[in-house]
Formats: sequence, structure tokens, C-alpha cells
Amino acid sequence: MVMAKVSLVTGESRKENVKAALELITDEIKARGKVLVKPNLVATVGDYCNTHVDAIAGVVEFLNENFGGLDITVGEGSGGAFLTGKRTGTVFEKYGYRKLEEYDNVSLLDFDDWQEFGEIEIRMISGKRKMRIMKHDFDYVVSLSLPKTHDFAIATFGIKNMMGMIHREDRMLMHGFGGSTLLQTGNSMVSCLPGFISRPLKEFGKMFVGGVGTYPKSVRVIHRNLAEFAKAVRPDLVVLDGMYGMEGEGPVCGDGIRLGVAVSSTDPLKADGVGARLMGLEPGEIGYLHYLSEAGYGDYSLKGLVGERVEEHAKKFRMHPKFGVQKGWK
Repeated sequence: MVMAKVSLVTGESRKENVKAALELITDEIKARGKVLVKPNLVATVGDYCNTHVDAIAGVVEFLNENFGGLDITVGEGSGGAFLTGKRTGTVFEKYGYRKLEEYDNVSLLDFDDWQEFGEIEIRMISGKRKMRIMKHDFDYVVSLSLPKTHDFAIATFGIKNMMGMIHREDRMLMHGFGGSTLLQTGNSMVSCLPGFISRPLKEFGKMFVGGVGTYPKSVRVIHRNLAEFAKAVRPDLVVLDGMYGMEGEGPVCGDGIRLGVAVSSTDPLKADGVGARLMGLEPGEIGYLHYLSEAGYGDYSLKGLVGERVEEHAKKFRMHPKFGVQKGWK
């Protein structure tokens, strides 16, 4: 089996960085027919937590310049929107995604409207359970995210970004919790909400995430579940827009940290491995990347790296305050 390349470029333009990263691996990209571009639009607030629309434009322009006859859908199901009783369409509006429809072959898709789902079995803190994931007919899937710290899984990159394709009522199952989205209240997504919403939710959440030792158990479960999920929902191409990443209280309330880079690979594990190193981590420190490597899902080594050297652009991200507990994922 031929090892996939992974590209790393740097520059002052987010869109041009993305295009340049993709140009370096053009020969490995097999885009065709109906293409899904899956951004990370986790939140309804914040400047550094969501995929910037210019990064999406970079992917669209690269695909249109190098492949003909594509029908490109930019689709997402925002967990932050669901948590606050809104639709993903409101996040499209707020973050300027409607301008993508100016491209003749691009449409926006709110996953909140999706009707067809399959199931996979995942672990709960106690026992196992079925989780619904989207059934789709896209011919080529692109995951476009940014490197961020995370309040349970240490870090988010292209693989974890695919969680937007889980039925919105089932996403908390990944954490080993029951189906209620209120159980997400121990994480940083809620702390960015207006006080009159976040305070009662946080108090409710403390019963589950704080005082009974559930959080360490959830940390162990989520990495196993992410690995199983990734085997079922594998993107064909991962792009990381690292103009800015997020450190501290990610995936929503952290601080932006400028890297000025973009990463791409047709091996999702290889792209995420570079993303981890850019944050000052080793890929094997992140449980779900470790499990996927063990399972032969891909290769997070730096073999096949083209473009820039990782060590010249890596920074030591300030990790989530719960990182000490998160390291106990084993």
C-alpha cells in the first residue's frame, strides 16, 4: 500500500494557504460527483472556535480549478445551535456562509433536516448502546476543521469533526452519557452562553460531571467511541485551517493562537497527527488517535510530509484546565 502524503504550508492568507496545501497533494485527491465539505461549526458565539468561511472558499476554489462537474455541498449540524434551541442555519448566517452560494455549484445543507440514519454500537459509562449516524450518498467527503483543545477528548482535528454527522439527539452518547443534551453542561460550550441560560444548566450538569466521578470515566469512554465512530464515518480528505488554532478552554471558550498554516492529507490520521504536533502534542498522547493507529486506520508518522517542517511552526498550546484528568484516557 502506497503511503499517503501530508502537506504543511504557511502564509498570510487563509484561503491561499488551504489551496496551496491541497495543491501539494493534488495527485492523491479523487474528488468526483457529489462532494460534501464538512466544516466545524460547533458554536453560535466566538471568533476562533468555528471553521472560517475563507477556508471553505479555498477548498471550493481548489476543487473547481482541478476537477470538473462537481456538485459541492457544505453541510453541518451545529451542536452549539442545538444546545441553545437554534438551527444550524443561524450559524451559517452569522459566520457568513451564505456567500458560498455565490459559487454556481455550491449549496448549504443543515443536517438538522436529515432523515436517514444507520446505527453503530458504542460504549456507555455503563454498558453499550446504539448511536445513529447519517446515511448519505456523497461520492467524496472533505473534513475541514482547525486544531483546538477539547474539554473531554484532549483535541479536535479532522477526524473528530465528523461528529456533526451523528444524530443531534445522540451526540452526548459519545461521552458515555444518556441522550439528554443537558448532560453536556459540564463542558466549556455552556460557559460561553449568556448567564441566564448557562447558570441553571451548569448547576444541573455538576450532578453528572462533577461530584460523582463521571468525568474521568467519560474521558476514557469518548476516545474508544471516537475510534469506532471514525471507522464508520471516514472522510476522504482532511484539511486543517491553522491560521489560528484554539488553546485553553476549547472547543468553544478558549483563546485563539496564531499558527499561520494549513494541513491536508487523504489519510485522516496523518493530517490529525500533524495537527497534534503543531499544538505541541504527540499523536499517541491522544487516545482516539492511538486506538485508530493500533487498528491500522492510517499512519500518523511524518513519513510523506511535503512542504514545511512541523518543528518550525509548532507551538506549545496551553491545554484545557482538565488536561491532567484527560491524560488518564488509558
